[in-house]
Amino acid sequence: MERASRDEHIYICLSEHASSFTQTKLVPEIYTKDEINEMFYGVCGAQEKNEGDFQMKLDGVYYPLKDSISWLTTCMEEMRQAIAKIQHAAEKYRPASIDRHYSTSIDDDPKTSHSMKSQPDFHTRAKIDQLVEEIYRTLETTAERLDRRCDDIYFPMDLSMSALTS
Repeated sequence: MERASRDEHIYICLSEHASSFTQTKLVPEIYTKDEINEMFYGVCGAQEKNEGDFQMKLDGVYYPLKDSISWLTTCMEEMRQAIAKIQHAAEKYRPASIDRHYSTSIDDDPKTSHSMKSQPDFHTRAKIDQLVEEIYRTLETTAERLDRRCDDIYFPMDLSMSALTS
């Protein structure tokens, strides 16, 4: 007994193993109009259900993602304002000359003459850099979380869509 697979190889099967193969029922070549309509509406109904499921999944991704992007945009704007405020405060106390912070007399006390350190709102460059690094780290972490969430939703949805079009 011979059996052909879908990649066109022929295998020989012993007759005692022939019963383990499933028999396929032949599909009638002619359908009635009612049978065709029933099949058509069945496919259409399944397609509509899948579209509804797809839309729900899409909404489940889109709106949280939109909210997260809005939140990130708001945070970034607040950070820009804070950085601008810090830069503005630093510019107020920036010396006009590069040697202005040096004492003109050896009798002056440089600890008290340096006006920037006595200001409560003054931030050092290192502190600003640290804050900016922390902000970028937080943004990267949030972006990675959003990427993973989108991947978790997109790939199963892509597989579902592929199954529908196959």
